[in-house]
Amino acid sequence: MEQKIHKVSSVDEVLAHHNEFLDACFKECMLRNPRLLKILTKLMSICITFSKHIEKVYVDFVAVYPPDRDDKGKLLPLQSRFGRCEEQLRTGTEHAKKVLESKGFQGTITKLERTFNTHLQYLIKALKTFSQSECDPYLSNLSARLDYNGFYEHHLFSEGD
Repeated sequence: MEQKIHKVSSVDEVLAHHNEFLDACFKECMLRNPRLLKILTKLMSICITFSKHIEKVYVDFVAVYPPDRDDKGKLLPLQSRFGRCEEQLRTGTEHAKKVLESKGFQGTITKLERTFNTHLQYLIKALKTFSQSECDPYLSNLSARLDYNGFYEHHLFSEGD
């Protein structure tokens, strides 16, 4: 686009080249096809939901370090600081273990995984379909890269069909 812009002689030509550039961006980012966009949006929302569930447990594994100094600004002994930190970590770890072992948490993660795999399967099938029907090299390339070794074709599609 930069080279084309240097050769323009009117604002209309700038707008035309800019529109070509935007069209190429939309095409490469799969924003022109509403079906693909819907599947991508669903996959992203599943990823966000998963990260929020994992974050709940992660917080329990991270120790909250106590302050180094007391109210008067005097440095606290190292042993007392580490003792409090160790106790917080132990309590948090016990809570995290309970959460991880609970059937509700495991069920939620399993359900998210199944939903993600299902929508990933939809995405790969849609990419293959649209890359063939629209003769779109970007979709064809992406489809090939996502399933370059046939993993999804073999595992997900054989389970889902």
